[in-house]
Amino acid sequence: MKHSWQFWVILLFSVLLSSTTHATPDFPFDLTEPEVRSLDHSHPGINESDPIEVTRAIALGRRLLDWKDLLNLEPWTTIKPRGALQPFKYGPQLIGDRLDTALQEMPAEMRDALVGKGQLVDHLNFSLSDFIKYGQQVFSAYQYAVRWKSVIMPYRSHFKAARFRDIRGYFELSQGSDPKKRIKDYFDLPTNEQNQLKIWLLQICENKRQNTNSCTQEFDSTEKKKRIFEFFQKYMLAAKQNYESFFKVTHSRRGFEGLRVSFKDPAEVDVKSFISKTLESAWQYDSWRLRVEFSLSSKSPLIEVKFESGTTSHANGLGGNLIVLSDYYRDFGKDAHQVLSHEFGHTLGFPDCYLEFLESDDLAVGYYIDPTDIMCARTGAVKKRHYDELERVYFTH
Repeated sequence: MKHSWQFWVILLFSVLLSSTTHATPDFPFDLTEPEVRSLDHSHPGINESDPIEVTRAIALGRRLLDWKDLLNLEPWTTIKPRGALQPFKYGPQLIGDRLDTALQEMPAEMRDALVGKGQLVDHLNFSLSDFIKYGQQVFSAYQYAVRWKSVIMPYRSHFKAARFRDIRGYFELSQGSDPKKRIKDYFDLPTNEQNQLKIWLLQICENKRQNTNSCTQEFDSTEKKKRIFEFFQKYMLAAKQNYESFFKVTHSRRGFEGLRVSFKDPAEVDVKSFISKTLESAWQYDSWRLRVEFSLSSKSPLIEVKFESGTTSHANGLGGNLIVLSDYYRDFGKDAHQVLSHEFGHTLGFPDCYLEFLESDDLAVGYYIDPTDIMCARTGAVKKRHYDELERVYFTH
C-alpha cells in the first residue's frame, strides 16, 4: 500500500514529537521547597487514575504551604540524603499513613484549619514549634505525593525497568575482607542468611539479564546442584560494571582539557562572580583546581547559565552547554552553590549517581549510591573518583 509524501512527513513529525515529549524526567531527591512547588504546578490537575491518598496529600500540602506563606516562614527542608543501605520508600499507602499520623498527632486547631475550607489567618492559636514540627510531616507526605503523581506515574515503565540497575546486591556482596567466603559457605549458613544472600545474588543476576523470572529459575537450579559460587562468579563482573557506570563519563565535553572551562559571559556581575567562585571552590582535588573563564565567543562551546521561574534546576544533558537554575537561587545562597556545582558536573559528562525505581506497582524505592558524592547528592563533594575520571577522559588526551 502506497502513502503520499504528506503521510510520511506527518509520521516522522509524530515520532520526533513523541521522542521529545516523553523523555524521562530527571529530578534529584533533594529538591528545595520551591522546586517541589514548581513540580507540583507542572501537573496541577486531578486525574481519575490518581490514588486517593496522593490526591489528598497534595491538597492538604498546598493548603499547608498557603498557610505557611501567610506566616512568612523560611523554606522547609526536603528529602535528606540516604545511602543504598537505607533507601527511602514511598507509595500511595505509605503516603496516606504518613499523612494520617501527622493529622492525628498535631494540635486540633491545626488539623481543623488544614482539613477545613475556611480562610487561613496569619496568626496561630497554638505554638509555632508545633506548626513547624507537624507541618514538616505533612510537607513530607506532600512532596512524596507530588513525586508519585508528577514523576512516577507518567513514566511507570521507565521506573519498572530501572529496578534492574539496583546496585545493592553488588554492594553487599563486595563488602568485607573476604566476600567470596560467604558465598562458598552458603550451605552452612542459617536459613535467614541464605535467604538474604539469595536476594543479593538475584540482584546481580538482574543487573545483567534484566529478567526476574529467568534469574530466579537459574538460581533455583543452581542451588539444587550446589553451584552457588559459580552463579556468583557468572554475574559479579556485570554487576560491577553496572555499579561503575554511575560514576563514568560517557559523554565528554568538547574543548575541555581538564583545567579551564569557558562560560558565556553573563550580563550581571554578581552572576559572573557566583559562577566562578562556586565552581572554582567546589571543583578541586588535591593540587588540581578548575579555572573558570568567560567569553562571548570561543572556538569551543560555551556553557551558559540561565535563571528561570517555575522550573527545577537541570543541565541539558551530559556534556551539554546549558545549566538552568530556578529563580529561587538568585539569592546565591548555600543551596544555589550546591545546585550549580552538581549541574556543572553534568556538563563535564558525569551522570547522576542516585537511583529510583518501582520495587512493586505501588512502592517506589530511591537512594543515593554515595551521599557524600557531589553527583549523587547536592550536598556532596568532589572526590578522588572524579579527579581520576577527569584524568582518564581529559588529562591524557
